[in-house]
Amino acid sequence: MTFTRDKKETQLRAIRRAVDLGAEMQSISPYISDLYRAGLSHSAIARYLKAQSPPGLELSMSKGILENAVRYALSGNENPDLIGTSKPVRTYEGLISSEEYARLSEQNRVSSGEARVADNKKRNIGALSLSTAKLSDAARASAIARGFTPFSDEEAVYTMWLSVDPTNHKNGQTVNFKIAEDVNRHYNNNRTFTVIRELLRRERTRARNSKQIGSNF
Repeated sequence: MTFTRDKKETQLRAIRRAVDLGAEMQSISPYISDLYRAGLSHSAIARYLKAQSPPGLELSMSKGILENAVRYALSGNENPDLIGTSKPVRTYEGLISSEEYARLSEQNRVSSGEARVADNKKRNIGALSLSTAKLSDAARASAIARGFTPFSDEEAVYTMWLSVDPTNHKNGQTVNFKIAEDVNRHYNNNRTFTVIRELLRRERTRARNSKQIGSNF
């Protein structure tokens, strides 16, 4: 009986966390609506967000919570009694209207369903690797539309090169504000040191993951 009660409480906490995280995603990563319109599933968007780790989003929870959070961010939550407790959950509109969400959901189910995943596996093409390029293009287009300037490949490489230059180190740590000044002079941008820090962290993580993947073959 205790096990059943504990399990139910765990499930209720997971639902509440997904609802709350969905609202946070709307605020920090509203471009996920463009990713969904581009044909990406809840699962693919969740994986992308976890790989990118947008500042301000805590994404260390389970795969199921992340995917449900993406769903709530896109479609919203109109039911304060969603989990049937005395403490209501937050309600909010989705990034996408209910009509459009229903239409896109059906389209994505058909175009990105199990048949497509199975075909990718037969051809030894990972679903995540296929999604990454598509996700990056959609995210870049969304960022530009919202007034942000994404890093070009050349600028990203130049930033990484500066990060390994000993003159940009102090006490064994990268001096990100100094790198930001150099990058801004070179590319006539206005990057902050926090943006530089996030780019370096993301690229280093990607490099480590690539090494780990390569060691498995």
